[in-house]
Amino acid sequence: MLDIPRTTEEAFTRYIDFVADITDAPFLIDAFSARALRVSAVKHAIEIGLADRLIYDPTQKDAKDEEIEAIKNLGIKTAVLLAYDPQDENSSGRLNTLKELLPLSERAGIDKAFFDTVMPAFGIGIGAATRAIYSIKDEYGDRGAVGTHTAKLTETCSWVKDDLSEEVCRACDASQNAIMPILGADWIMFGPVETADYIFPAIAVN
Repeated sequence: MLDIPRTTEEAFTRYIDFVADITDAPFLIDAFSARALRVSAVKHAIEIGLADRLIYDPTQKDAKDEEIEAIKNLGIKTAVLLAYDPQDENSSGRLNTLKELLPLSERAGIDKAFFDTVMPAFGIGIGAATRAIYSIKDEYGDRGAVGTHTAKLTETCSWVKDDLSEEVCRACDASQNAIMPILGADWIMFGPVETADYIFPAIAVN
């Protein structure tokens, strides 16, 4: 899948049109803090016939009634449920957040879900994020695919950027992502897309 994170309506329109032209793969509409913008982008995708390919990202536990109603009215069936509470970064906090999210997603008409246990920047909470994968699978089985977006520590840690060569940074990025399926992840969000040249083989070999 391709993730399309934009910050303006015009940019979303251009990128959605571009992605629709170059691939038949599903794609994520990703505007983390701008719900109205995300809904607007979804409307455009539906208008040009891409309803069956789009994934709403993310759905958060503080979603307001108007957002839930918009998702339902637009007929969105697939979404990323953000199982993360910045006030409780333990694995139990992620599981509790998901328990709050599931009723919201049902109200919104979501019937296919990607559970995101969230890998924060700077490596904070990595252990909790991976432990939560197992907890969610134990609790919900195959109800949704469980995984995480992987923080690129080579971009968020200044000492890594300043002290390590590009080749070493690539090896670090590859190992970060390759370990996730071993830890139970069904899916991994990585980026930017040009890193696929070395991220894909690293994951496939493992």
